[in-house]
Amino acid sequence: MIAYGATLIEVDEGMEAARDLALQMQADGKGIVLDQFNNSDNSQAHYLTTGPELWAQTAGKITHFISSMGTTGTITGVSQYLKEQNSDIKIIGLQPDEEASIAGIRRWPAAYMPGIFNADLVDEIMDVDQRIAEVYMRNWRKPKVFSRAFHQVLQHGLPYKSLKKTLMPSSPLLSVIAAIVICRRVYTILMTTILTPAMSIII
Repeated sequence: MIAYGATLIEVDEGMEAARDLALQMQADGKGIVLDQFNNSDNSQAHYLTTGPELWAQTAGKITHFISSMGTTGTITGVSQYLKEQNSDIKIIGLQPDEEASIAGIRRWPAAYMPGIFNADLVDEIMDVDQRIAEVYMRNWRKPKVFSRAFHQVLQHGLPYKSLKKTLMPSSPLLSVIAAIVICRRVYTILMTTILTPAMSIII
């Protein structure tokens, strides 16, 4: 942003304080806050694009959507679209522990929960240990260990037993196709089998 001529104001107290400062500056006539936390265009963009893409890429067979939660635009927009197509699709939100410091991904205090977030669309919220997750995420840079690292993230970086219970088909004859958004980056659709032969993950 500095390269484009912006003035950077650093706030030591964290994202919550930065949001408060931005709103105060707007009230003082010192700028305009586009406010991605409360701007419905944020979630609407994912409702119109990401959700339909996942539905199309899985030929309507997607059973789970797993997403980290920052502004909550992704999980809100995608879950709204997917639930409209099939109300049985499970939506799982991921948030870091309270001591985590991840740019863009937060465990919001109730007073700062983004206004666009719709808790009724999310079936379950899970906690992630940042320190453990980072160890395994670094392994993703090595293509040969990608699948193994992903499996380890599920085992250790996420609450493995809880996630496995959530994703596990109730019957061997049923399959699971899950879409996972990680680190706010959109990767080429990748199908890989993990946990059981009946489960597929889309990243």
